Amino acid sequence: MYFRCYIVFFDMLMFFVMCIGLFGLFNKYFNNKGRLMRFLSTNAFGAYIFHSLGIVLVLIIVNQITLNHYYGFTFVTVFSIAFSFMGGALFRRML
Repeated sequence: MYFRCYIVFFDMLMFFVMCIGLFGLFNKYFNNKGRLMRFLSTNAFGAYIFHSLGIVLVLIIVNQITLNHYYGFTFVTVFSIAFSFMGGALFRRML
């Protein structure tokens, strides 16, 4: 009984330490803005607004094609992210 409590506490502690470590790792090595990151950060709100439209449009296209579920999920994920950010960029340019 007590051994299980220690395992649960150890798991929570490891999760916390890994999260703090990943924050430090990304802050040290990935804290720069390239062209892609600047584009994504400036169009993030537009992607938030248009992501459901992008997902639905890509799903309509994928339903016409016979694909494995894993490939379909990957296809929908990649292309809906791209369409969401492109829709956000187009909306931003129109304003």
